[in-house]
Amino acid sequence: MTDTRPILDRLAKVSDETLDGQASTDAARDLFTSIVAGDITPATDTARGAAPRPVRRGKARLAVAAAVVTGAAAAVVVLGPGLLAGPDATVYANSAIELQREGDKWVARIKDPYADHRRFTEAFAAVGLDVDLRLVPSSPSGVGKVGRIGSAEPTGGTGSPESVGLSGSMEVDECTSGSCWMTLRVSADLTGHAEVEIGREAKAGESYQNDASAAAPGEALEGVPMRDGRTVVELLPEIGKRNLTVTYSRIHTGAGVSGGASGGGPSDGGEPTRTSLSFEPVPEDEVGRDWRVWDAEPVKPGHVRLLVTPERLPDNPLYN
Repeated sequence: MTDTRPILDRLAKVSDETLDGQASTDAARDLFTSIVAGDITPATDTARGAAPRPVRRGKARLAVAAAVVTGAAAAVVVLGPGLLAGPDATVYANSAIELQREGDKWVARIKDPYADHRRFTEAFAAVGLDVDLRLVPSSPSGVGKVGRIGSAEPTGGTGSPESVGLSGSMEVDECTSGSCWMTLRVSADLTGHAEVEIGREAKAGESYQNDASAAAPGEALEGVPMRDGRTVVELLPEIGKRNLTVTYSRIHTGAGVSGGASGGGPSDGGEPTRTSLSFEPVPEDEVGRDWRVWDAEPVKPGHVRLLVTPERLPDNPLYN
């Protein structure tokens, strides 16, 4: 066996300390550029007659850079995304989201809707934006849809960024199917802390966090009429046919309240009087078969909640 120690002794030895600060030098950048620009030829195991192994070009180049120069080149690979961040950046990406500057807007495409929301925050922060983006489990009709756009301290209700004190604009291209990339368009001059919620597919056992009717298209009770106040016993066969778990919530109607500044109804110039509503979970064994169902909510995959009253009301309290 050949003793390789004399050969190794003649090789240049470079410690990690010697390379401190060298990853960002012109020489290091040139080295990295020359490495990733080269062609990679897959190795062929001719001794055993094996076919050439396929190589994915992008990953192979990074692997070669790390193997050839374990100090400077590897550091450049690690620092790559960071070098793109900052006020002059035009693109930034991590495993969860990709941001690209297009004119006066940042276009953010969500790649992994199940990623920790901090990965989204770090990407926006890297290009100078304070955006807290959260993907929340939603029922089928809410996947890819905006649940909320606002600020940390809304001035009243949910609305567009302008209505809650943010400066700039924000748009969301809502998905029409669960397979598309959800896309946000945020003005590059956006100021203030923005919060955005978008629905994603729920994992098994996750509770939905969106508002929807279980009778809406794509939902568990799609096409089942119930807003006319039909009885529980009329709906149970359909629920059983769809193999759904059901729970109940009783609707309580309170005294009328007015939204008008004068406190009056239509006769004195105020807004129409509205009925206040509250909801109370009710055990199944306390729900009469003749109780009335006014709508149903999706709770989690395979589970719906019926919104009920013991008596029939003249109008649907949820919508009238």
